Formats: sequence, structure tokens, C-alpha cells
Amino acid sequence: MNGRVVWTGRADDADNCADCSAAFTFLLKSHVCRSCGDGFCAMCSQKKIPVPDRGHSSPVRVCDMCFVARERGARRQDNDPAHEDNFVDAEEL
Repeated sequence: MNGRVVWTGRADDADNCADCSAAFTFLLKSHVCRSCGDGFCAMCSQKKIPVPDRGHSSPVRVCDMCFVARERGARRQDNDPAHEDNFVDAEEL
């Protein structure tokens, strides 16, 4: 991967927050973590941080779990590797 990535939108189909399981509704919107690609409610994704390995040198919205992991210098390790498919190398398109 060359570092330039494109969001493919798979988390847009999520019905619930990946952290607190709150159901998304017309009023409770899903926000995409730019680190792991999962969908989160606003309360579980309030932080912003650069995600250079996903092509974001400026701070972007990330989930609380990824924020903590990146602050510690590591990427979040998810039990479900499917979130990795939410991003593709732009050259693959």
C-alpha cells in the first residue's frame, strides 16, 4: 500500500455502534473511525488524531479505542479483521 487510501464505506451499513452498541437512528448518526473503519456513535468517537498510515496527516475522527492505541504508539488490534477491508489502496481502484 502506498499510504494513499480511499474509504469504501462498509461501516455505513452498520446498525449499531461498534463500541457501546447504541442503535443508529435518524438522530443518532454513525461516524466512521478513520483508523479502523468501523462505525461509532458520536460519544464513542469524539477524538481526532493524525492517521498517517491511512493517508491522513492532519487530525481526523477516530474511535476512542484507536485514539488510546495510537497515543500509545500502536494500531488497534481488532478481533474481527474485516475492518481492514474498509480501506483500499487508491491505485487498486
